[in-house]
Amino acid sequence: MSHLYDVIFAGESLASRIAAALLTRQGKRVLVFGGDARATPHWLFGSFLLDEVLARLGWRAGADAFAEVQVITPQSRVDLHGPGSLDEEIAREIPYGQGLIPFLGKLSRLDRHLEETFKRRPKLALAGDIEKRLVFLGSGLRGKFGEFKASGSFRGHLRPLSEDERTFAVALFEGLACAPLDHISLGEAALLWGQAMHPQRFAPADLEDFLVLRFEQFHGNRMQLDDLHSISRQGRLFDALTKNGVHCRSRFVVFGDQTVQNRFFEGEDVCPAFERLSIEIAGQISPLLAQRILLAGDPALRLLVGREENGKTLCTIDLPGNRAQDHWGKARLCNRLSELFPFTSITWVGAIPEPGAAKSRPPAFPSLRPSLRRNPHGVLLCQGAALWPRTAGTGEVLAGLATADHLFKRLRKR
Repeated sequence: MSHLYDVIFAGESLASRIAAALLTRQGKRVLVFGGDARATPHWLFGSFLLDEVLARLGWRAGADAFAEVQVITPQSRVDLHGPGSLDEEIAREIPYGQGLIPFLGKLSRLDRHLEETFKRRPKLALAGDIEKRLVFLGSGLRGKFGEFKASGSFRGHLRPLSEDERTFAVALFEGLACAPLDHISLGEAALLWGQAMHPQRFAPADLEDFLVLRFEQFHGNRMQLDDLHSISRQGRLFDALTKNGVHCRSRFVVFGDQTVQNRFFEGEDVCPAFERLSIEIAGQISPLLAQRILLAGDPALRLLVGREENGKTLCTIDLPGNRAQDHWGKARLCNRLSELFPFTSITWVGAIPEPGAAKSRPPAFPSLRPSLRRNPHGVLLCQGAALWPRTAGTGEVLAGLATADHLFKRLRKR
């Protein structure tokens, strides 16, 4: 028995679910080999691009809300969405220096132009160094990049700020990206800041359920990933053979997870974007702490504090995946967390990996195209965590939009 599809997805991420839903919405025959696990990142914010995706799929927007995010440094504690305006919050917590607010305003304008450009031309998300490409194409951003004197690293743009302002900015962007500041580009910083300040019109679990529901309503087909036996090339088509002997053929194969891709095709391993640890906190946590915390330090930490149950609170901690040998250890992390959660008892959940040597990371705004060159023609990787590791949830949206647009145009040329 055999079935013919336009696109087959193997493995899932938020990006692949976005791409699959958009393709079925356009009438394409799509098969997904996936599972039941949640694919939505914990640190997913709203964005203009995500608003575009939701509008295309018919999302009925509710009331605007903002994710609570708190940036904590030795000198300040800033709520990005507190009861007052952000300008007043920064002026109160960081009184010395007046350059941070105008700087963040420029980043907001740059983010809006970047997202508008991606919305008009999603294929730009398949490019390599996106900043150079945008300037080269003359897409209207030359002046915006000129505001920042685009040459040099993002760290260089922080030099005019005061010491306290730089400490805050480093904690903010290293925490959001979960990467050292020297690995963050100007464009990535703009996207990170834009999503952190954008209204969030959904709960992450509701978004994922909505994408799955729309995929099924548009007659997409699903099978369990465990049922997939092999993927081979048969002439111009790919043949996905299930363990039950069913042949599923298509022109394109999209991997939503790089670990799944490497099971079937030889590919380049990508360093994990971040390391995730979990702790259980027994005792009373300060009510002044937000659910999402960016904690200054070396490295900056990204914390998600859960709800208290039976006097205990589960907290997940993200730290850069390419940490250096001396950047962290269990004892050092315990000291930092004890300062944040005083008068509590902290228990580690699961095994704590030992600090490792620094690993190389892909360049800023890595490309989908190398996977096309390494793998047979017609194979794509659609996973924001692998392709855009330093842009949090926006990377998933970018990868999903770009993949759907690329495949739709290729299929239309048939």
